[in-house]
Amino acid sequence: MNLFKRLGSMLLDHFIMCLVSAVIGIPLFLITFFAQRYFNVQSSWIIGVMVFIIYFNKDFFRGKSPAKRILGLQVISKKDNKPASRIRCFLRNLTIVLWPIEVVITLFSRQRRLGDLIAGTKVIEAEKESVD
Repeated sequence: MNLFKRLGSMLLDHFIMCLVSAVIGIPLFLITFFAQRYFNVQSSWIIGVMVFIIYFNKDFFRGKSPAKRILGLQVISKKDNKPASRIRCFLRNLTIVLWPIEVVITLFSRQRRLGDLIAGTKVIEAEKESVD
């Protein structure tokens, strides 16, 4: 697998998920800010949880995040070579907080990163798809 394709997928996914999180998170933050101010509701932590849930579940649909669809990659289970389950995708994305370490590991192992080692998954080349 091409190193630039793999790293490009990681970077593009990060950019897309940050954009999606901002589009969803900023309006929700404003709503909860005013709700907290006028109605004494303490719910701003829910926004952070929602943003992380969205980010950690980017590969939910047949093991393909938006960037993986565009670049023709897919997350599969190392056990049976089928698209990774939702729980495996969630587990592999929990290590996103260690992003610099993930990049270094990817430099040496183009199909697997730290999250893949933990979740028992790997990334393979697949058919490109449009992101609709």
